[in-house]
Amino acid sequence: MEVILKWVGGLVIVLIAVAIGARYFMGTNDAPSHPTQLDGVEASVSGEVYELSPIVVTPGEHGEIIITGLVRNTSGETLTYVEVEFDLYDADGTPVSMTMDNTNDLAPGEQWHFEAIAPQAFDAYKLVNVKAVPETRDQ
Repeated sequence: MEVILKWVGGLVIVLIAVAIGARYFMGTNDAPSHPTQLDGVEASVSGEVYELSPIVVTPGEHGEIIITGLVRNTSGETLTYVEVEFDLYDADGTPVSMTMDNTNDLAPGEQWHFEAIAPQAFDAYKLVNVKAVPETRDQ
């Protein structure tokens, strides 16, 4: 009898873990259909060395939410590091998380399609930073 109870207890734990995992990998219905972009760095903006295309929020294959866009190197030299960073907010405007994406060695005129994957559902987002580091040359 004791062996059966241990087996049933173990089975219950496995079923709970599977349910939690399925919710994580399949996503939840908590995600808003159209998150709002809050004031921050402009969605279409030009820096000294880059242009940023309009930002789009899309669902991923596994229920995650992905913030996408394009960064184009408008300088005459390679950008050794490029990063976009977003803060994520709930419906009350409370920060809930952040997400980012980055790349290396973006050649002059080249475009980079960024995909910042949100770690959780959110109602609004703000682009808070675009970092573009030009290649330095010895004088």
